[in-house]
Amino acid sequence: MLDPRPLRWKKSSYSTGTGQECVEVTHFDSFKNIAIRDSEKSDSNQIIIPNKEWVRFIRSQLINPII
Repeated sequence: MLDPRPLRWKKSSYSTGTGQECVEVTHFDSFKNIAIRDSEKSDSNQIIIPNKEWVRFIRSQLINPII
């Protein structure tokens, strides 16, 4: 059963509010999945991945950042 509560999106702490590209993320399905979207196009498509893969990605960036 899907959770009827609205999603709480969180914007990256690196967002400066100056129009630069940024993403927002939210947990849903009792924290089983993560949705990622463009913060400037909140009504556009979202990328949905399992929470465990998101955690793996974040940990990999702490060790070996892309940027």
